[in-house]
Amino acid sequence: MCSQQSLRCLGSLCLILVMVVLARAKEWRGIVPLHSTRADVEKQLGPPLPQFKTLNIYDMGEERVFINYSVGACEKGWPYGFNVPADTVTSIQIYLMGKVALSGLNLDLSKFKQVQDPHVGGILYYENNEEGFTVSVNKYEGEVRDYTYSPAAKDNYLQCPQEPSPLPENRGIADHLLIFDTFGDLSLAQEKKRLDNFARGLKDDADTEGYIIVYAGMRAYSGEAKARAKRAKDYVINRYSVQAGRVWAVDGGYQENRNVELYILPRGGPVPLVLPMVRPSKVQVIEAPKAKGRRGLDNR
Repeated sequence: MCSQQSLRCLGSLCLILVMVVLARAKEWRGIVPLHSTRADVEKQLGPPLPQFKTLNIYDMGEERVFINYSVGACEKGWPYGFNVPADTVTSIQIYLMGKVALSGLNLDLSKFKQVQDPHVGGILYYENNEEGFTVSVNKYEGEVRDYTYSPAAKDNYLQCPQEPSPLPENRGIADHLLIFDTFGDLSLAQEKKRLDNFARGLKDDADTEGYIIVYAGMRAYSGEAKARAKRAKDYVINRYSVQAGRVWAVDGGYQENRNVELYILPRGGPVPLVLPMVRPSKVQVIEAPKAKGRRGLDNR
């Protein structure tokens, strides 16, 4: 009978052999991003773990598998994802539960681009965008953390077209922790107090820029976020004589609830990330308010 140590070694060897096959393939167990569906996955693997609800996680013993699906085709105001039907596989991410060295994958690293994680110093990514395959590695230990199958270059035509950015491009993305303030629906008096603090912060440092990003909610009138952002900007520049060029008013799209984010950042530096969370087709458009006194939406 094999010893426990021998069984562990055999298990590790099998895992490495499987990884070599996976790393050379353009698919995982016959599942191909943008070409396979949820039905294909569940025919192959069954339903995902129920305790993780909508995360589509599978426990494969030595691996934990996350499968991402499209929520629908491209639409105006939602420049994300791919022009494929809902429930089409968009990526497969596989986390290793055991230890596997990068060298054990027998990758031809000349076909991969090495990228340093911008936030975690000890993580490297090896990316093969042609085939849509990425390996994440702990660079200090040389061990594979996870690997991801994403759409291959030949499927780039399915990428949703990017809409023009409402903010300056090629300046990088600021850390969200640098946010100055955030709030939802407030009375006019309360909202003005928050904007007063924001404006004073801009006045105190002439080498900064202010960003007002407004998100409408699941029920919104046409142009609501744009109008609210403009009103907030007009209040700041008119009430406090802040130069108009130092304040950006941004229609951020839609989130589940109305939300305003305020940033004060170095002039010419990284800009905030605009992150709508709700597709426009899921929003209920309502009649614009006519009477004064509605929360956070009136002219100032």
